[in-house]
Amino acid sequence: MSSRARLLGALLAFGLASAAAGERARGDTTEPLTSEVALLASATAGDARVLVLVDRGEAAVAPVLSLLLDKAPVDTRAVTALPEADRAAILRAQAVLARLGRPAVAALVASLESSSGARRALLGRALAAATARSLEDGDTRTATSGARALAALLLPGRKTVFPHEELLFSGRTTEPREDEEALPRALGALAKVSLPLLVSLAENPDEETRRLAARALAHAGPVREDAATALGHVLERAVAPADRARLGRALGDLGGEAASEALEKALIHGPEGEARDRVLDLEATRNPTAAPRILARNLARLQASDRARAIDAISVLSLPPPPPPKARFVVDPFARRRTKDAKEAREGGREAASSALSSDPSPLVRLAAARALEALGRPEHTNEAQALAARALAALEGESALEVRAETARALVELAPEERLDELRSQGDETTRSCAAAARAGVLPPEAAGDLLQEAFALGRSPSALSRRAAVCALAYGGGKNALGFVVQLARNDPSPAVRLEGTHALARVYGKLAAQQIGQAVLDRELSVRRAAARSLARIGEPTVANVLVVAIGRARKLADRDQGDAEERDFRAALATLVKDSAPSLGAVSRGSGDPLERRIAMAQLGRLATDEAIATLLPIVRDPKVSQDDRDAAARAIERATGRDLADPMWAPLRAR
Repeated sequence: MSSRARLLGALLAFGLASAAAGERARGDTTEPLTSEVALLASATAGDARVLVLVDRGEAAVAPVLSLLLDKAPVDTRAVTALPEADRAAILRAQAVLARLGRPAVAALVASLESSSGARRALLGRALAAATARSLEDGDTRTATSGARALAALLLPGRKTVFPHEELLFSGRTTEPREDEEALPRALGALAKVSLPLLVSLAENPDEETRRLAARALAHAGPVREDAATALGHVLERAVAPADRARLGRALGDLGGEAASEALEKALIHGPEGEARDRVLDLEATRNPTAAPRILARNLARLQASDRARAIDAISVLSLPPPPPPKARFVVDPFARRRTKDAKEAREGGREAASSALSSDPSPLVRLAAARALEALGRPEHTNEAQALAARALAALEGESALEVRAETARALVELAPEERLDELRSQGDETTRSCAAAARAGVLPPEAAGDLLQEAFALGRSPSALSRRAAVCALAYGGGKNALGFVVQLARNDPSPAVRLEGTHALARVYGKLAAQQIGQAVLDRELSVRRAAARSLARIGEPTVANVLVVAIGRARKLADRDQGDAEERDFRAALATLVKDSAPSLGAVSRGSGDPLERRIAMAQLGRLATDEAIATLLPIVRDPKVSQDDRDAAARAIERATGRDLADPMWAPLRAR
């Protein structure tokens, strides 16, 4: 038996009497159905009645739906206007209808037809859940009926925004908010039956309907390739720039090879002014095989600034994966980057970057090419690595732009042979000599490397930020572990954001987990670009002890006055947090119990719920059990346990915790 099973078994055993009583209640069919339905409005007994009513089957549909309608008066315009107790009852009624699936769909469709305002939004939300259950059960006819009714909510005069709220352990609800993506997300999840409807709506005369349909298609993961093909055809016919932009974004969000191919057609045949948008859309696919090849073979048709952006996108899409996980039964998030196709695409990316570095007339493009060569790393085969190093050396010797020279030197530290570095140390210019000195210091014992490191650090004392940035590159990529102290000094203390940004990149790429704490400090840097670079670096490193710093950073992002910037930063920090997996539980647990900021505590608890490990659950249970903890924190911990165990508040598992 697994440790999680033992943990949950102990919890169930603790409340065996309560659970048994709940089971007897579920089996008691003599109690009037109306009384059972009425109990859904109870903060203390409502959750336990959900499964009781589900056991009643189709007979429960009408009275449960009646309760939902009673709690959402026809004249209520917004869900936020409803009392919290009524919203909680509605959520429990929705849970019953969603579990019933097929018999609930027809009743919800009929009620939805004549509804408006908050009632329409709540009925639509319940219908989406019940329809998803029907599709899961294999009832495509019923699911198609539900999907058709939901798709009608995208039409003029019927447009509806679903509310998002969750039922809490205390019987309360989270604060409701309008979720504009909820309906498109629900229709996308139903794409096996909703795809023809969505394709038709994507070309509706109404612009808002077209926008929502495109968003729904972006979520059509269950039929990704078919949805991408359909979106590509709609994009070919689209004329308005706004339509083409949102269809391109939808293809990027959808991802996959078919989406990449559709975006290539748009890049080749679409208006010239849209090229950059298509490059960004291709990068958004995160496809490590088709997308970088498409960008590489279309570089010549792009303007200089777009070529530079395309090369940056190639380096993002083809980034070499970290070592595979050693633990068994752990999903490898980078598995697609280890495939033969991905390796071939990476080689193509190196070739495209090398060619651009040697011959592109634009310094902006050459700079991007040098960055890409460093990011894509050394080829696996020795002869290919030697050829690439020779071309990069030739490019360095002929380069006139200082920034490009610094970037090229950084790539060369990894690519060039040692004897060539000795020649450069005595014959090259200041930047080249610094790179060569650092590289030679990197192969010496620490006690013998001091003089060479000081020689390399000469650039770090320059009044020019560009020179200090070059010093970071030379020291980190050449000096390795011996130069860590010098690199940290520049990365964290330099007054120039560009130098701190370069230092953050270098700390991650060269030192990895060894410098995780210093990179963690950078997520709180005063400069946005440094914070975001640190977040992305931590996502690659996967050091679990910095989870607490990422939680603090998410909390700060939530409080930014510029919400667009805050949302973008939060996405980066959450992406980094998601890579830390199970070993981050101790760091998250310290924040969930010890932070003085309620927002930070709840962010940490929510992440523990996503980990769904025994240690995470064991960290959360004492919070729920402790009556001295605030009710908001207990609710947050209970929600996290729901997510971790897959057992909602209707499950008998919660009975012993409520009894405390």
